[in-house]
Parts: sequence; structure tokens; C-alpha cells
Amino acid sequence: MGLMGEIIVAIIVGLLSGALGSVLGPVVVYRLRRRERQEEREREIHSELRQMIEERFDDCGQVMGQTFRIAVYVQRLSPLDAYRRAMADEVAERADRPYHRWQPYRITDETLRRLAEQLHDRLNELRTHHISVMTMDIDRWRAEASEIDNHLREIERQARLRLDELRW
Repeated sequence: MGLMGEIIVAIIVGLLSGALGSVLGPVVVYRLRRRERQEEREREIHSELRQMIEERFDDCGQVMGQTFRIAVYVQRLSPLDAYRRAMADEVAERADRPYHRWQPYRITDETLRRLAEQLHDRLNELRTHHISVMTMDIDRWRAEASEIDNHLREIERQARLRLDELRW
């Protein structure tokens, strides 16, 4: 093949690559943009889920604070009045706070979902335990509340670690 043949091959390859580039270019750009939009949406979803879980962490702090307030109030009030006063304090603290609906089924990571559900269940258990201040010996009530509180803190620690591992 002579110089002329090489020039003809080069022209044909150039024309084909130009035609192929003009056809494939928009397809590649479309797919890249679509992928970017999907990744952005996943980041938004993960951010929403993290906020939902972070709100449960905040709830843990509030409910633990409520436990402390009940224990303090019960020293000078009846158990019923101590519970009512602590509940009124909690309602006042939550009044202006935005709140995400609890939707643990949206959490795609099995480990994190399990931890979030455990956190939520223990949180509800502690809230329910607060009511028992009216029927239980105060020392026993404090000991059980402390046990639930310690377990809640451990679950919260594990959930925070998992969130950090996932980089949500």
C-alpha cells in the first residue's frame, strides 16, 4: 500500500470517527448527565434519611433529659405531677422544631435500618417507662430508666458509626 492508500485509509477513518463521534457524543453526554442526576438524587435521599435518624438522636437526648426532670420533680411533687410537668416541658421544647416522618423502611442499608428500628423501639420503651413513675418505687424506676438509657446510648453510638461508614 502506497502513500496514496494510507491517505485514503486515514481520510476514511477520520470521516468514520467524526460521524461516530457526532452520533455517540450526545449519547455519552446524556448518560453522564443522567448518572450525575441519579447520584445527586441518592445524595439527597441519604441526607433526608440522615436527618430523620438525627432527629431520633435528638429525641434520645430529650427523653433522657425528661427522665432526669421527672427524677428531680418527683422529689418535690407527686409522681403524677412530676410526669405531667416533664411532659409539658418536652412539648414546649418540641413546639417549633421541624420533624421528619419516621420511615425506617426507606433506609437501604440493612445494618443501619436494624439499628434505627432498635433506637426507635428503645426510645418508645423509655417514654413508656416514664409513665410507670406513678406506680413504681422511685429507686427501682431510676435503675430501670438508667438501664434503658445505657442501652439507648449504645445503639445510638453504633448507628452514628454506621452513618459515618456510609458517609451519609
